[in-house]
Amino acid sequence: MFNLFKKKTPVESCVAVSEKAEKSVSDFISVTAHQLKTPFTSIKWAIELMQKGEMGPLTEDQKILLDKMYSSTLHASRLISEMLNAYRLESGSSVFDFELADDLADVLKRSIEEIRPLAENKKIVIETEISSELPTNLYIDHDKIEDVFQILLENAIKYTNAGGKILVKFALNKDGAVFSFADSGIGISKESQVNIFKKFFRTYRANEKEHDGSGLGLFIAKSIVERHQGQISFQSEENKGSTFFVTLPFGEKIK
Repeated sequence: MFNLFKKKTPVESCVAVSEKAEKSVSDFISVTAHQLKTPFTSIKWAIELMQKGEMGPLTEDQKILLDKMYSSTLHASRLISEMLNAYRLESGSSVFDFELADDLADVLKRSIEEIRPLAENKKIVIETEISSELPTNLYIDHDKIEDVFQILLENAIKYTNAGGKILVKFALNKDGAVFSFADSGIGISKESQVNIFKKFFRTYRANEKEHDGSGLGLFIAKSIVERHQGQISFQSEENKGSTFFVTLPFGEKIK
């Protein structure tokens, strides 16, 4: 007779406790991020008013201080948004709006143009090889795929030294749309590669180069791509750069 009250093994018990603890942490982060979002939005709005002179004329020192405050507030707001996005994706509460992808090249080009000023500040050249072919049966959430492109482009710029190069490619094959983002940056060590898509994970060298990363970007990108029934992968060698690949498959509209 099947025993409904079968005891769990020590390993099963540890896994159950670990999963419960992880869910508690995720829930806590979600609640905290929700609570912080409104006050940071108010702070950002107040700083913008002062920067425009709505609260009276400013001295040069006050302008410099407000610029620093605004930059810090933007960073905090982005971090909060990333935490909420990660939680929603992980919990399955993130809403996807799948539509026929008839403008994939435009979505990619728009992402590149939005990010180009960051590259220009570091004198990094972005080269492209973008097919003008139109997919006929590929369904995507345009905004979320644009988020994936932004994450991969921002990472490529962050971890590429000044004067470097990024090559972005897009083409169609028999299976779907294939994108690649290749940089000439610091690369990822072999020891770190197994953890690169995990929440909050950042390599030692990434922390050295960019102190303010959240470690959520690649987790978010992977979650979005997999919700599209696609794949994200990479090739990397330390000190020789990284290439990230995104494949979005042809098929029926995703439910």
